[in-house]
Amino acid sequence: KKAWEESFALAATMVGYDKFLGRTVTGLVSSGSAALGDKAIFLPRDPASASTDKKATAPTPLSGVFVYEGVTRAPLPGGVAAAGQIVTLSGVPDGVKVGDTITRLDDPVAEAVETPPLAPPTLSMGFGANDSPLAGREGTIVQASRIASRLRQEVDNNVTLSVGEGEEGSESSVVYARGEL
Repeated sequence: KKAWEESFALAATMVGYDKFLGRTVTGLVSSGSAALGDKAIFLPRDPASASTDKKATAPTPLSGVFVYEGVTRAPLPGGVAAAGQIVTLSGVPDGVKVGDTITRLDDPVAEAVETPPLAPPTLSMGFGANDSPLAGREGTIVQASRIASRLRQEVDNNVTLSVGEGEEGSESSVVYARGEL
């Protein structure tokens, strides 16, 4: 069987969020093909840590198939991603993470594409509201809840980050990352 005749499988190497397109996934199509409107599901890299949220894991129709031409993202002519292409898909389930496998609902692959593991975080830094004597003199987003919300938004586009609650409960957030913060 030729690679394009097999079940569709794309290993997610980059996960992002676009305010117009929703969740996006970029990766190499290792087998099969998928077109606009095909219902997509994902197979987690690690089934033990898979999300149990029904909304995050529900099948969704692919709303876009894109390629990069230089630094510009452009719709793929024909709207069909095939084996061997590096593509960006939009309209994928919200629960997908780097290393997960995107596949079609009507013809899924038997198991996730094997991907290398992500390195664990090496740094952590706490963020919270400014409680110094000079608090409130500059800046507009100074509440701890707004800072935590902004940090969670950044996690959508940057897989090297994870955010947890700080030692003081919900008044601060701790960001875990690799490399430099």
